Amino acid sequence: MSAHLPVVFVPGWGLPATVWSDLAADLAPEREAVLLDLPGQGERRAAAPARDAEALAAALLAAAPPRAVWVGWSLGGLGALAAALAAPERVAGLGLVAATPRFTASPDGWPGVAPEVLAGFAEDLARDWAGTVRRFLALQVRGAAGATATLRRLHAVLEAAGPPAPGALEAGLAVLAAADLRARLGEVHVPAVVMGGGRDRLVPPESVRRLGTGLPLGCAHVVEEAGHAPFLSHPERVLAALRALLAEADPRRRGGREGP
Repeated sequence: MSAHLPVVFVPGWGLPATVWSDLAADLAPEREAVLLDLPGQGERRAAAPARDAEALAAALLAAAPPRAVWVGWSLGGLGALAAALAAPERVAGLGLVAATPRFTASPDGWPGVAPEVLAGFAEDLARDWAGTVRRFLALQVRGAAGATATLRRLHAVLEAAGPPAPGALEAGLAVLAAADLRARLGEVHVPAVVMGGGRDRLVPPESVRRLGTGLPLGCAHVVEEAGHAPFLSHPERVLAALRALLAEADPRRRGGREGP
């Protein structure tokens, strides 16, 4: 068995965990990589969808190793952050890609998606879930470098995985619409790196920077040319940040302790 902690990879809304396959293989071949689907999606299609951040954290923790470094993208990043709050002894480090503690813009000035835009996606799901997901994917890459190749990769992964369970996509949007973990960021005392795209239409770079500052052991990296999926469009930049995170979270570099 490897002496290194495993790495859990959690995908974003509507997509399977296999979206992480290439980066997971390159990141740390000596570690166990756990591609953990969101409930109701991918290989966990039979799992009951989660409708709030706490339920999402519980569903992910139930299928995760006892202790690991967690890497989450978008909704998966929110889930990873919620897991670190729910079970701090089980999360040794956080890699949050295009993630935010609050997805929607707020009256107090937090940058994010307008609530009515997210509500529009929820309404469209009932009429045409596949078309809604395609539009969401297109929005993720709009204006970013390498947009065509990134979008092609996202579509290929989605097609290979098949449709999510009924209700899973609507439940995911409900999590994104309601979750707000900003007030609890100071409770997360593990190494954390937050990565985002300077051209992201969904998670503005300012929210990435604020999240990195708000986490006690966090830092932020913004890839200026990237959109919402920098791990696909600019993998080497993301890999470099995650490798530094793994080195910091490795218990052997912390006096042999595996606790926070």
